[in-house]
Amino acid sequence: MNRSATACLGVLATCFGSSVFAHSGHGVSAPASFAHYLIEPMHVLPAFAPLALIGATVWLLRARSR
Repeated sequence: MNRSATACLGVLATCFGSSVFAHSGHGVSAPASFAHYLIEPMHVLPAFAPLALIGATVWLLRARSR
């Protein structure tokens, strides 16, 4: 398996593994509020994982075409 496929699988595993943290009582904001999903790292970081995957893919494709 090449490195890019391994990296993609790693990012996907991170996204799916983040659902394990879905429990009440974490963070400092109210768990049912919209702000909770915007400021808590357990929710923000997995939300940006697909953007990181897209960015890495574009970067790899550009580097490969040079």
